[in-house]
Amino acid sequence: MHRRFKVVSISHKSAPIAIREQMALNSEETVLLLKQIQDLYSLRDVLVLSTCNRTEIYYASTKDLSKDLIKILALQKAKEQSSSYFDYFQCITDHHQAVEHLFRVGIGLESQIVGDMQITNQVKTAYQLTADADLAGPFLHRLLHTVFFTNKRVVQETAFRDGAASVSYAAMELVAEITVNRQNPTIMIIGLGDVGNDLCMNIADHRNYQDFNVIVTNRTMLKAKKLAKTCGFKTIPFDKISEYLPTADVVVTAVNSPQLV
Repeated sequence: MHRRFKVVSISHKSAPIAIREQMALNSEETVLLLKQIQDLYSLRDVLVLSTCNRTEIYYASTKDLSKDLIKILALQKAKEQSSSYFDYFQCITDHHQAVEHLFRVGIGLESQIVGDMQITNQVKTAYQLTADADLAGPFLHRLLHTVFFTNKRVVQETAFRDGAASVSYAAMELVAEITVNRQNPTIMIIGLGDVGNDLCMNIADHRNYQDFNVIVTNRTMLKAKKLAKTCGFKTIPFDKISEYLPTADVVVTAVNSPQLV
């Protein structure tokens, strides 16, 4: 196991949103990718992490499987010209650098907003999927538990996560700042993935929430309706967005990273 940990990564630092979206995985797709890797290679330690800003495959192998794993990921996402995506990936084949990268990702140093509080739970979710697939050997178990322990110390012993420490919370603060002098502002949130969902929760918890007129929409309207019911928001059909845009004071597109319009 010594000196053979590696990672292939596509992130906000290496690729635009449109490309990252094409490589993003939900839980079911992550499980499928893990199974494919398990079937094709005799690997003991594999971790697949996919968030709104990155998709990464960590693995332990004496061989450099970077291009092979990128091809498998691209083919799973129905991208037959996998070679056209190679330049968007960072491939770390040095053991120590790959370990350091996982530590930096796990505590939020590589996040779009440094110190993002969401990343720890996202890594834990990826770890659970790996464990369920029987692809977490002793090395990966020890490594991830050390990452989580380090993250706990960072939270308890430093001021690293003071202030806006997540993408969604930072977006909430900006929305609040923009609407501070507007009476009953209308806020439209487009996209309810992890970031959009958390943004809705942050708005619902805001002290001036009752002054907001919040409209949410999502490609999967069932999810939008459930969240709207929980938070007391309104919903609009995803294909009717353009009709409602002129009525909004602030539009947050959270399909990937939040962007204010």
